[in-house]
Amino acid sequence: MPERNGINPVWAPLVAAIAVIGIIVIGYKLLQTQRHVEAVQTELESAKVRASELEEHAARRSSEREDAVRQRIDVQDKLEQATTEKNELRNELDQSVSTNQELQKQLEQAQSAFDDTQTRLEALQSEVESFKQNVAEANAKADNANAKRDELQAKLNLANSEIDRLKGELEQAKKVPVPKSQP
Repeated sequence: MPERNGINPVWAPLVAAIAVIGIIVIGYKLLQTQRHVEAVQTELESAKVRASELEEHAARRSSEREDAVRQRIDVQDKLEQATTEKNELRNELDQSVSTNQELQKQLEQAQSAFDDTQTRLEALQSEVESFKQNVAEANAKADNANAKRDELQAKLNLANSEIDRLKGELEQAKKVPVPKSQP
């Protein structure tokens, strides 16, 4: 099969399948991250509740308050980190979707090129069939002409034989003395 635009039509479905698998893997990672974010958000909520409780007892327990503040900061850092990871994964997903769309366009172009080539091939095959028919007809005419030539050659050979025979008789007749007529 001819290649067009550097893409072998046999590889186009494989490239599309690889892109789909990549999107599935990225989607799975995004789902895991989303679950992780939800878990971290749940942890954050419980930490906020805990922080509220600790703030109520702040007068009596300042050291516990400092621990709660540290815990809240840690959870916020985790939330920010999870949000950053989520944003990075969202960007990767967007890039994958864009790549998939580009690959889909390339696949459609390759399919269109393949269809065009297939149409041209069918037209050429039709022309070849027409040419074969013309050749077959010309061969049949040539065979008929050869048969007629052979027939005429046989007749010519017979005529030449007859001419040679008559020439021979003429030569024989010339050799035979003609009687002289008497007065």
